[in-house]
Amino acid sequence: MAVPPAGTLDLVPPRQLSVAAAARLFERMVMRGELILFDTVMTIDRLKATQVAYVYGMDGRLRLIRVSARLTPPLPVPEASCRVISIDAWLTPEGELTESHLHVEPMAEEGG
Repeated sequence: MAVPPAGTLDLVPPRQLSVAAAARLFERMVMRGELILFDTVMTIDRLKATQVAYVYGMDGRLRLIRVSARLTPPLPVPEASCRVISIDAWLTPEGELTESHLHVEPMAEEGG
């Protein structure tokens, strides 16, 4: 696929799921019990979706959907002095979880 010179790119609306549809895919995946962190099955009441992003192939087809969600309350990381505060879940357009990235913060020190 040849790349046009700068300034000549045609902007076309992407073919994507709506944000609401992406959030529903995420919720269904969680409700199926597929999101497990440190032997803890996450439940939808612990997660609040905050962002949706889309990844397209060079052919223009939707390949992945990333849903970012805040975890409440944060989940302590076993044998570490930090806790998970949010997660990025990567889903196929069919709702299959392909990978997840955890975001952590240090635990508050006692008396601090």
